[in-house]
Amino acid sequence: MVIDNRQCSASIPALVKLSECGGVVVICDNKHMPISVLLPIASHTETVLRINDQIAAGKPLVKQLWRQIVIRKILGQAANLDQLPPVRRQLEQLAARVQSGDKQNHEAQAARLYWPAFAAAIPDFKRDHQAEGMNSMLNFGYAVVRAAMARALVGAGFCTAIGLYHHHRGNAFCLADDLMEPLRPLVDARAMELFNTGREGVTAEVKQGFYRLLLDPVMLAGQRIPLLDGTQRTAASLAACLRRESRELLLPERERA
Repeated sequence: MVIDNRQCSASIPALVKLSECGGVVVICDNKHMPISVLLPIASHTETVLRINDQIAAGKPLVKQLWRQIVIRKILGQAANLDQLPPVRRQLEQLAARVQSGDKQNHEAQAARLYWPAFAAAIPDFKRDHQAEGMNSMLNFGYAVVRAAMARALVGAGFCTAIGLYHHHRGNAFCLADDLMEPLRPLVDARAMELFNTGREGVTAEVKQGFYRLLLDPVMLAGQRIPLLDGTQRTAASLAACLRRESRELLLPERERA
């Protein structure tokens, strides 16, 4: 449930019931941007086991998982540049060179190639978290996907404050930030679709466009499933990796035309 109107109110019994049903409540600020997320935690029977697995994960495993995340993110960015084969090839080559832990920060190198090419048709565009227009659309889309990933992780018993790569004392969703990285190109593509149809800024139509993204099909492990289901499969895959039952982290990717 997204609360995006300052006139709304919700009773404690209603919030408790939502939590009991596994629901997530996203609260937006006066700029219509998500500012808080309420996630259910108490009813999961494997929470302690998951947190112990997170704490016990050694650096080599964590670095290998981050490598897979970065590779998938860069390949997702490359897939958004079908019309620019030279830049796409450069990104694919960067992805092939990512090492354990991304020591050489290929993620940042890819970003420097990707954003100018992806947003070339938008006058004076620069990725700025504080800016309006396309930037505010991207911010909102990322927040929607981040909340979905956080919900999937909590539903699988994880503590979202314990990240693989992201670590910040003020961030309770470090793990969600890690696992949503490969999903950012999906948000980018949707934001560009909305922009190209004349939408700009966080309007009602733009919000609906990003909410629908969660139901759009993606590919994961050779299967075509909704993105929302994909986040749950990714959380389950992470659990298997931390238990040393699998080496491959399953991450959603864009459905090929």
